[in-house]
Amino acid sequence: MIDFHNDDGTLPLESNFTRKTLSATLFSRNGPRLLDKWADKIAKDALKTYGPDTIDLAATKLKPKDRDKLIARLRDIHGCDNAGLVYFINNYYTNEISLAMHTSATSTPEYAIVSYKNPGTIAHEYLHLFGAIDLYISPFDRGKASRKRKQVAMERFPNEIMAFAHRSIDSLDVSTLN
Repeated sequence: MIDFHNDDGTLPLESNFTRKTLSATLFSRNGPRLLDKWADKIAKDALKTYGPDTIDLAATKLKPKDRDKLIARLRDIHGCDNAGLVYFINNYYTNEISLAMHTSATSTPEYAIVSYKNPGTIAHEYLHLFGAIDLYISPFDRGKASRKRKQVAMERFPNEIMAFAHRSIDSLDVSTLN
């Protein structure tokens, strides 16, 4: 399901990052919290486009975030069990990161932010929202065992989208590993 409704299929909502760019915001003090605040603001604006919510909610002490509300509203509207929340950034001429947030959390809604127009990267980040893990070696892989496992995965699955997202989507696979 893809939802948003201009003639070209998008709903452009403007919200600038606290530190001007995605990477500068992410790697700043309290970066993940700043990104969550940014994502909630956009979710709140997106919710307004659907009109009032007519679903009766059970009384609860939990106060859902706007991302939670948007995901719940999309599931209700489309009658589905799962929805992936992906934010696309209009960064066509800049070299910026893409990432998925809160993919291992159980109490915070996960979402992805994509700044590349590469279909492989878009699919890679979307797959994170449904449990796929990175299989490339990154600067954040500190342990030798982790790097070794990823090296073996990259050799065993040479066309794995979770290891080589920068390649043409036509040459990539989702392996049995994910």
